[in-house]
Amino acid sequence: MPIRYITRSQGWRKQVNKEPVYLNVDSSSDSYEFVDGSLYKPHMPLGCADSSSDNDKGKKLATGDKDKSDELKTPLDSEDDADPAVNPIFNDATMFRHVRLELSMEFTTRDAFKKRVRNYTLQEGMSVRYKKNDTTGCKVVCKNEDCPWMVFCSYNKWNGCWQIKTFNDDHTCERTFKNRCATKSWVTDILVKKVRKLPTFRHCEIFNYF
Repeated sequence: MPIRYITRSQGWRKQVNKEPVYLNVDSSSDSYEFVDGSLYKPHMPLGCADSSSDNDKGKKLATGDKDKSDELKTPLDSEDDADPAVNPIFNDATMFRHVRLELSMEFTTRDAFKKRVRNYTLQEGMSVRYKKNDTTGCKVVCKNEDCPWMVFCSYNKWNGCWQIKTFNDDHTCERTFKNRCATKSWVTDILVKKVRKLPTFRHCEIFNYF
């Protein structure tokens, strides 16, 4: 067994005595030399690993939130914008019983507007009168002063056409079956289109058609 000497001081004189100290060098005591060195690696505190992972997660979340916020704040391109509304255009080929008046509807001339109003009022059984009819505008109202129905059309210099600017389709009067607007020329014009479409159209069906 090897002997090692340990130096010890005694008192103020610092006398040095050498006393033999016996060390046990049994293989069992030196077993630490054969243990995996990983056991002796310095351990991190419990909160450090979690905090680092949490920080990484926080950074990822923050980055994701930033990306989402950028997407939300990014303005839409002009291609994604909805197409502007197109104004309805008067169609002279519209069959009777399917005539409509709409706000912002465009007409090529004032006469085209008046023809459309006549077909619409006859279709709905309304009695109307012109309150204004000149080169600047055309206003049609119900003959009953208590009825709010009214349509006004004027010339639009930007589009170069006549356009309905005001339209109140609230008609409170009863349907009438007598109307001076139903002239012979009007009846002929309507029936010619019908007969051309249905050559077998009989005279007894004319009343039901109107």
